[in-house]
Amino acid sequence: MSVIEVGTGSGYQAAVLAALYLRVWSLERIAILADSARERLRSLNFDVTVIHRDGREGYAPEAPYDRVIVTAASSCVEPAWDQQLAIDGLLVAPINVLSGGQRLLVRENLRPGFRNTWYDYCRFVPLLAGVGKKYDK
Repeated sequence: MSVIEVGTGSGYQAAVLAALYLRVWSLERIAILADSARERLRSLNFDVTVIHRDGREGYAPEAPYDRVIVTAASSCVEPAWDQQLAIDGLLVAPINVLSGGQRLLVRENLRPGFRNTWYDYCRFVPLLAGVGKKYDK
């Protein structure tokens, strides 16, 4: 099963996914985090591809993915995530809602449409646009 993770951070979640024998591509917008996670995962013998890029764009060269996991709160489901999700695939993402909070969305790709199931309120860091070299806003 193939998974794209938006937001590598330290690489912890990518390691858990790889330990479950999933093929993982992890996207990180901050270069120093991508580099350190890549090195950490490699040193622990996890087969994870860490890519420095804006996660809102997904990663089309390896699409479609069976799962899309977003680890930062977004105002919407980005079009690239829908486009790169395999038929019968699942997307899990914290989405900002009108109340000012965030709710966890599980979206199933039923082409030609999607089925959305909303879960509890949650709290994630915001999904930011673009790429950076260091910890930036």
